[in-house]
Formats: sequence, structure tokens, C-alpha cells
Amino acid sequence: MLLKLNVISTGLLVLSQGSQALFSVYDDYFSSPKYVIKYDNQDFYTHHESSQILQGSLNNSESYHLVKSKDSDYLCRIPEVPPVEKLQPTLNDDYRPQKIVEAFQKVKQALTDKCVFQFAGYWSYAFCFDRELSQFNGQIQDFVDKKVSKFILGKFNKDEAADRYTLNKEGGLWYLGYNLEGGTLCDLTGRPRSAEIQFVCDPSLNEPSLKWVKEYKSCQYQAQVAVPDLCADDLFGSNKEEKVHEIDCKKIVNTDIHVVDKEDYIKHSFYNHPLKISLSEYRLEPLGNGIFLGRPKIPGGLDVIIYNSDKEDDTFLGTIAKSFFTGLARKKIYNGEEVLGSQGEFTYYTYVYGRRGDYLNTLEIVKNSDGKAILYDRNDLSHLEKNVMSVRIPPQDENKVVSEERVETEEEKKKNSINEEQQQQQQQQQQQQPLMQAETTEYETQEKASEDHHQPVKEEQNAMQHDEL
Repeated sequence: MLLKLNVISTGLLVLSQGSQALFSVYDDYFSSPKYVIKYDNQDFYTHHESSQILQGSLNNSESYHLVKSKDSDYLCRIPEVPPVEKLQPTLNDDYRPQKIVEAFQKVKQALTDKCVFQFAGYWSYAFCFDRELSQFNGQIQDFVDKKVSKFILGKFNKDEAADRYTLNKEGGLWYLGYNLEGGTLCDLTGRPRSAEIQFVCDPSLNEPSLKWVKEYKSCQYQAQVAVPDLCADDLFGSNKEEKVHEIDCKKIVNTDIHVVDKEDYIKHSFYNHPLKISLSEYRLEPLGNGIFLGRPKIPGGLDVIIYNSDKEDDTFLGTIAKSFFTGLARKKIYNGEEVLGSQGEFTYYTYVYGRRGDYLNTLEIVKNSDGKAILYDRNDLSHLEKNVMSVRIPPQDENKVVSEERVETEEEKKKNSINEEQQQQQQQQQQQQPLMQAETTEYETQEKASEDHHQPVKEEQNAMQHDEL
């Protein structure tokens, strides 16, 4: 990824001379000249200024182009690039077989028993010489340990020989070609996947590298493998590293009517987060439902969420919410280097990117102590300094039971004091009740015994009174 001070996003683009549109470098790998477009977040044009510049550019050598995007318009300055004549090496057909054998030997020597990898968003690719080209999702070590499932895009023929290779020229560049067959069965075509491998010279590299992989038809692929040893051959060594020219773009804003402070406008209007990231720069932790937590390999960066699509849909917030709390329960969400627990309260901010690394949204996740959580769309936030802005974890008592502490108000203190007095009175009454029951029982027993003692006397008195009568 190309970086520049005060640049919020960079992307390698190719501009055909005289054209009015920019298109991705991956649409044409051999276009020339090559450009890199850079968006400056420290300056902007008004509509009036942009109109004047566009009119003036018709009368001088500087070229400006209006680039329209979904949310904003940009005015881009295209540098003047003088034409460069290249001496294209020629190849006598009589020497072609010899050149193929020599190139094959260099490739074989450089790549035998080696695999080279390329990260392209959600998917990663592995090219293993004499074996296969494959596509997988996960880390390299998981691929090596055979812990990930993969799609085989094509296999080498078991009967390996130099005569299976071809020498081709495309866009003025020579490469050694080889066709892989017998890949994983394609659901769309019903046929096995296949791929063409292009072995090229790249003088900027010291080691073999898988430069790119593209699917130009359904389940048919092309891949380019750089082999530095090929640069020693004059034929392949003509693939000189071409200079990439900068295209500077500034945002066009509607400030012709309302006067605004420039620094304040930049602070609140320009995104300070990358509009596109390279997923290869992150360690991807699966959270479920095709959602990943991306932790930067270089310390100091923000964790991001990788969504399983290139755009937001109706299930965007719901899927991320479910996956986030699944990851929280599995202790995969972090507050810095510490695991963020599922207890307590916190506010978590994160950028969300699509499976190809394009920015989608900024989310705020607020979790309350009662376990409820709310997701907010915070696409208006332009800059995050850290993921977790606030966190409060309840203390644990001696029995390891999570408890919650809070400050009592004066009214609550009085109410609690009255409740304590009532509880004490109830306890005293409960303690006195057995004693009162015992005293009552003893009194009833004595009274009954007294009645039993006087009963014969009463009966005798009654008999004497009856005789006198």
C-alpha cells in the first residue's frame, strides 16, 4: 500500500492517456503509463474554484479531471507524462525452445519445494510449485498445517517437462506460461477449475512472489508469479520497473454560500480513517456468521470488523451484533491488550470494512450492566483514537459472585435505615415468640392441674349439699 503524509486513502489506478475515467489497475495489468491517485485531506476546492480550474486547464498543459463518487466530487490534477519509447526485444523462433528450457530451469530452481502466498481481502491464495494453485480463507500457518478448507484452482501435470511451458508476450512484456488443470469442480460450469500461471521478472523483488490472482471467466483464473532469477535473461529483463506517477485529488465542497472556518471544516468533514485497507495487514479472528475481527499485525492500530459482503444490507447491524457478542463470550474482543469481558458496561467503537477491504461504516456498541446492548450507526464520526472509550466492570465478592456497587442518595439511606429497623423488630418478635408460647403452655398446664386437684372437692361438696336437701 502506498502511503503519503496527509493522505487518507491511496489506490493504484491506471489512466489511459486522453480518457475521462479512472479504472482499477487490476482491469489491465499491462497498461502504461501507471498512476497512483491520492486524496489530500488538508485542502479542498469550492465549486467556483473548481469551475475556473477546469476551464483554465483547457488552455494550458496541465490536465484536470472531475471525478464523481457516491458521496463527494473531487478535482484531480493529472501530471504531464512525456512518452517513453521502449526497446522491445525480439525473439527468433529458432531460439524459442531453448529460451523456454532455460527459463523453466530458472523457475524450477527458484520454486522447487516452495509455496508463495498472496492476500486479496477475504480470500488468500497459495501457489505451490509442482503441486497446485489454491484459494483459502485463514492464516498461512493454518494452510501449512492443513487446518483450513480450500478450493484448488488448478493442478500441475504429473508428467512435468519443459515442453509443457510456453513463451508468451503481452503488453510488451514476456512471460513463461503454464496451464493448470483439474481443479475443484465448479458449481457454475460443472467443470473443474483451471488457471494460467505467468512467470515474470520483477527486479524490485529478491524472492519469488505471487503478485496477483484474478478470475477472468467463471472458475477460470490467471496468476502472476515473479521470479527474480528470470531478470538475468535479457528477454525477461526488459520488464523494467515503471515509474508510478501521482494524481493529486482534492474534495469539492459547497462553501460558496456559507462561510466556514477551513480547519474546522476539515476536522469534521474529512474522514481520517482509510477508505480501503489491506486485509493482509490484519490477523483475522472469526466471530461467526462470516464476520471477522481484524487485529492489526503492527501494534498501535485499531481493531476493525470485517463484514462478509462488499456493501451494507438489511441484516448488516443484526449480523454484526450477534457475531460481536459471540466473540465477546469467547473472549475474542479486546480492550487494548486485555480481553474485554462480558460483564459490566462498556462503549466500543469500530470501523467496519467489507470482505475486499472497502470502508462500510463506523459503529458504536453500548453494553449496559443488565446485559442489553445497542448498536448505533456512527458513520458521521471521522476519527477514532481507540476502540473502547469507556468501560466499567463490577467488583466480585469473596464468593466470586458478581455484585454491583452504587452511591446511595440521602432518601435511599433513610429508607434503608427504616427497613433495617423493621427487620430487627421482626427478628426480635420471632425470637420472643417461642418463649411466649412456652410460658403460655406452662400456665395452661398449671391451671389444668389446679382444676383437676379441686374437682373431687367440688364433687364432694355437691354430694353433701344434695344429702342435706
